[in-house]
Amino acid sequence: MRKVFASLVYAFVALPVLLGAIFLAGASPRLLDRDTWTDALGDERLWTAARTFEPPAESLEAAVAELPSGARIDARLLWNAAREELPWDDLKIQTLNSFADFWDEARGSGNDDLVRIEPFRTILENRADEIAAAYAAGLEPAPSGTIPDPTDLTVLPAGASAKDVARGIEAALREAAGRIPDSVPIEGAGAPAADLVAARQGLGAASRASLLAGAALWIGLAFAAYGSWSRRVRWLGTTLAIPGGIVLGTGLLLRLPLEAALSGALRSPELAAMLSGPAAEGLAAWARGLAGLVSNGFIVSGGVASVIAAVALGASRPIEAAERGEDE
Repeated sequence: MRKVFASLVYAFVALPVLLGAIFLAGASPRLLDRDTWTDALGDERLWTAARTFEPPAESLEAAVAELPSGARIDARLLWNAAREELPWDDLKIQTLNSFADFWDEARGSGNDDLVRIEPFRTILENRADEIAAAYAAGLEPAPSGTIPDPTDLTVLPAGASAKDVARGIEAALREAAGRIPDSVPIEGAGAPAADLVAARQGLGAASRASLLAGAALWIGLAFAAYGSWSRRVRWLGTTLAIPGGIVLGTGLLLRLPLEAALSGALRSPELAAMLSGPAAEGLAAWARGLAGLVSNGFIVSGGVASVIAAVALGASRPIEAAERGEDE
C-alpha cells in the first residue's frame, strides 16, 4: 500500500515538480545575463560579417539621401569608402560600452537614464576626411562631352579635381555627424532590459524553490515507500531518471531544429548577396552559438539529473549486497 501511495504521489505531484525544477534550472539564466550578450556582441565573427556586409541598394540610397550635400552621390561607393576607413576596433569598443551603458541605465544602476552615443559621432567626424578622400579617389571621370554638373558626384565632374570633390563630401559627412546627439533617452528602450533583469531574478528564485520542494518530496517518498536503503536508493535513481531524461531529450531535440532553421536562413540567396563566403560562414557559426544557449541549459540540467540517477542506480547494488551480508 505504501508503494502504491508513493507511486501515485510521485506521478501526480513529485514528477511535475521535479520536471519543472529541472526545466527551470536549465532555462539558461545566461540568456538573461548582460555578460552573455556582451560576449555575443564582441564576438569577432560578428564584426567580420559587419565589415563585409553589403546593405541592399535601397537602404544605402535612403541613407545617402539624408546627407545635407544636395548632390548626387554613389551610395555603394561611399559605403565601400566608409567601410575601408572606419576604425572597426574602436567601433566595437564603443558598441560594447553603449550596450553596457544601456543595460545599467535600464536596470536602474545608471546615473541619468541616458545612453551616450557621442563617441560614434566623434569617430565619424575624425574619419570624415579619409572617407571623403577614398570616395573621391574611386570616382571615374565624367564622360567627355557631357555638360559639367557640379551636383553630380557619382562621377568626377569635368574641370574638378578629386580634392575638390573630397572637400564637398567631407563637409556633408561632418554636417551629418553633427546631427548625432550626445546621448539618447532610455525610457522607450529600457523596459526590455529591465524586464530581462527581473525575469532573471525571478527565474533563479523559482528554480531554487522548486528544486528544494521537489527534492524534499522526492526523498520523502522514497522513505515512505521502502524500508531498506538499497530499495530507497534504487527508487530515487529510477524516479530521477525519468524527468532527467525528458529534459535532456528536450534540449537535444530543441537544438537540432534550431540549428537547421538558422542554417537554412543563413544560406538564403538574399543573405549570401550581402556577405562574403567566409563572413557568412562566421555569422552562421555565431548564430548557432546563440541558438545553443537556448538548448545547452536543458542539456546540462537534464544531463546532471541523469548522471545522478545513474549513480544512484549503480550504488543500490553494493548497498543491497551489504544488506544481504548483514542478514546472513
